[in-house]
Amino acid sequence: MVLVSPEKPPNVGAVARACNCFEVDDLRIVGPSCPTTVKSALNSAMGGQRLLWQAGEFSGVQEAVQGCSYSVAFTRWPQGEPLTMRGPLRCNTCQVACLLNRHAPDL
Repeated sequence: MVLVSPEKPPNVGAVARACNCFEVDDLRIVGPSCPTTVKSALNSAMGGQRLLWQAGEFSGVQEAVQGCSYSVAFTRWPQGEPLTMRGPLRCNTCQVACLLNRHAPDL
């Protein structure tokens, strides 16, 4: 899981918690605007704290997805904009990066 430009520690913790629930064991953080291992992040992680401690921090998306065969990006959907989807993506034997970004200028 690649989290891009997170702004609030509790949100980073919530992502770690979700990753833990779905057995995602690799959290990568690009350009965090907040500390990622402070008490509020760790409290939000509820079981996924190890992911916060092990998370790699990267300066850019390209660096963060290095080694992945595919990447799938999610961002905020601007209200009133049409939803476009490309796919489907199915891969049982490859490494896939899932990116979460609050705005998607470089994706």
